[in-house]
Amino acid sequence: MQKNLCYILFIVLLLSACSQTERSTSVIQVIRYDKWQYEATIMNSFLALQKMNTEAPQMTKLLYEEVLTIGDANDPNINTRFTEFFADPFLTKLTEDCEQQFPDLSKIEKQLSQGFGLLQKEIPELRIPKIYSIISALNQSIVVGDSILAFSLDKYMGKDYEPYQRYYYPHQSRNMTPDRIALDCFKYYLLGNFPYSPTIGKHSLYQFIMYRGKIGWIVKKLLNYKHSNADLLGYSIEEIEWCETHRDEVRTWLFQTPLLQRKDPMTIRMLTQPNPSPNINEKDLPPLFGIWIGMELIDNYMLKHPKTTIKQLLEKTDFEDAYATLQF
Repeated sequence: MQKNLCYILFIVLLLSACSQTERSTSVIQVIRYDKWQYEATIMNSFLALQKMNTEAPQMTKLLYEEVLTIGDANDPNINTRFTEFFADPFLTKLTEDCEQQFPDLSKIEKQLSQGFGLLQKEIPELRIPKIYSIISALNQSIVVGDSILAFSLDKYMGKDYEPYQRYYYPHQSRNMTPDRIALDCFKYYLLGNFPYSPTIGKHSLYQFIMYRGKIGWIVKKLLNYKHSNADLLGYSIEEIEWCETHRDEVRTWLFQTPLLQRKDPMTIRMLTQPNPSPNINEKDLPPLFGIWIGMELIDNYMLKHPKTTIKQLLEKTDFEDAYATLQF
């Protein structure tokens, strides 16, 4: 009797442990919407069109109306318009190339499962979106909607993909590689669900780069990304070396001038958008320089506040209290 009781207790504890593991681990399966697109356009499959509209109506609405902008999803002729749009020889080739380049997404699914598992563990009330792989005709790389997250395979074909040489600058195409998909998914998911909302009267370049810095820090944490912040931003070897060589000079320059307290949109855009070699006060800087600074400052902030959780960091909107003590 005592042996049976011990056995039953062991089973209960084992099932409880399994249940806890399942709750803290999210298994992501990417919905291969791109294959339905391929079958609907290249293979002329009416069944694939039906799947797009019945199994993923929200994704289809987003694709038609906001990504491709070909019309209202409820238009009776919208399916014809969609297939005619992709009948363009360039888009036909693009679609075929995507299917050849991405026969399997298991590596990306593993990364997304890891990241969303940790994020849901930190924020249990978080609702994990349905995740789709799509073909956007070289429009948005990542699409974030209500309970939807989609990534465009045609925007991650590799920096040497021939059409990219025609339509993008080198500083743009260098980040259009398969290994950036999970990174970009979490970046835009967090930007979309936790938007920049500074305390009233506190908006400045400093507050904005701290916001972008914390998003970058969390993305690294979710994916256990071990490389430098400059590498995360896709910097070239020369740009990474520049950041390391000029670190002390930049620190002195930033904290001895009023630059970080500037509020004008032009300065903020120049330092946080992927503009090649922005120039401030006759200094040529790497693109996304402000975001790199923000990530370095957040690294320093988290070293000084190691008990801060991901949820607490996401909810923090004012870093003025840390300004005097931060370094990088």
